[in-house]
Amino acid sequence: MTKPNDGGPAFPRTVQNWNGSLDPEHGMSKRDYIAVHALAGILVHPTRYRPREGGDWRSDVAEEAVSLADAMLAALEASK
Repeated sequence: MTKPNDGGPAFPRTVQNWNGSLDPEHGMSKRDYIAVHALAGILVHPTRYRPREGGDWRSDVAEEAVSLADAMLAALEASK
């Protein structure tokens, strides 16, 4: 199984340690960041989303948010 494109870090930064060395801190990925915002949009507008027949709506909504994040990352990559 291949690892999905996570878009890299959403908010990269460098942290200086107590001994003066520098370490990158990546935090959440762009994929996670986009999925969180997609999830918020889906939950705020419940009439837009239609759960699948016979499924667990929570899993369905989460999968939809991740699917939207993947589509956004693909569109951003294609526009380069």
